[in-house]
Parts: sequence; C-alpha cells; structure tokens
Amino acid sequence: CGPVQYILSNAPQYSWTEAEACMMDLKIGVITPHENAPEKYGHFADNTGCRLIFRQGHTGKARALALEMQNQMGVDAIITSGIPTAMLEGALSVPIFPIYPGNFDVFLACHEAKKIGTRIGFTEIPVFTMHYDVGRIVSILDAEVRQYTFETLESIPDTVRRVAKDGCDVLVTPGGLSYEIAGELGLRAILI
Repeated sequence: CGPVQYILSNAPQYSWTEAEACMMDLKIGVITPHENAPEKYGHFADNTGCRLIFRQGHTGKARALALEMQNQMGVDAIITSGIPTAMLEGALSVPIFPIYPGNFDVFLACHEAKKIGTRIGFTEIPVFTMHYDVGRIVSILDAEVRQYTFETLESIPDTVRRVAKDGCDVLVTPGGLSYEIAGELGLRAILI
C-alpha cells in the first residue's frame, strides 16, 4: 500500500497499522503541478483498497484544490508535490504530507535542461530548497547555471521574467507556478 506506507511513516501521531489503513478504503488526494502524474503514479495504489485522487495545480491553486478535495471529495489525507505546505496550514482538517524533490531530481532536471541549452536558470525559494547542493550539481554538468531566488510567492512572476530577460535558454524549477509563467513567456522550462 505505497501511499499509505508513505503517510504512516510520516505521521507517527496516527495509530493506524498498515493493514488497518489499507482496510480503511482510504481516499488520498494528490496535488501536483505535473500533468502526467495519474499515468505515472496512479498504479501505486493498485490492489490496496486505497484510492488516489489526482489534481493538477501549482502553488496559486493548491489551497482551492485542497479544500475541494477535503470538503467535496472527502479525502482522508492529501499529498502535495512541489507545493509549500505553508500555503495550506490552518485551512484543512485532514493531514497534509509534502513531497519535495531531492538533489538527484535537481541533477536529472538540469541534465535534461542541458539538452535544450547551456544557459540554465534555476529558481528556488530558499526556505524550501536550502538542502539542494546546486554548486556541486553545476560543477558536474559543465553548463552555465544561474540561480534565482524568490522570497515571496508574489515575487515569482518578476523572477521568472528576469530569467527570460537574462537570456537563459531554459528554466529548471521545483514550482508549478514558475513553470507555468515560463510557458506563458515562451521560455522553455523543466519542472523538477
């Protein structure tokens, strides 16, 4: 019961055993900016009695999607990917479990970006991505990687516009909103 194992290992305050959780017929909401997530990850709940409900959205839409999943769909928990949980705190009564990309994910995305161009822009929110070792990743890639940070959600559009203005060939980002804005600007982007 993959998603349930993830939830149980990250929620010690719940006293469910894995077997009990699988027998509960859990509905687990998944909010992610990745458009192919249901095809890629939907099978993780096969044969478990768990149901994964996917919704595509970025940081700006996450709160509304989470409330819809909780209030209208009756999910038992929500897993978020690439969405800061601070956006959802206090709004939901169901448990929230974030999944953040790791260094290997960043490396793979930057490696993929290098196929598009050698001037790579990398955006991050330091409080959520401070564990990335971008310096080491850059040294392995042999590409120009410019780091851009935004301190607030409101600064994301201006930051992405600056990446495009600075002549980057491609943007690598862990956030769906910056990915979406890059697309609107005609800047190729890779979502970690």
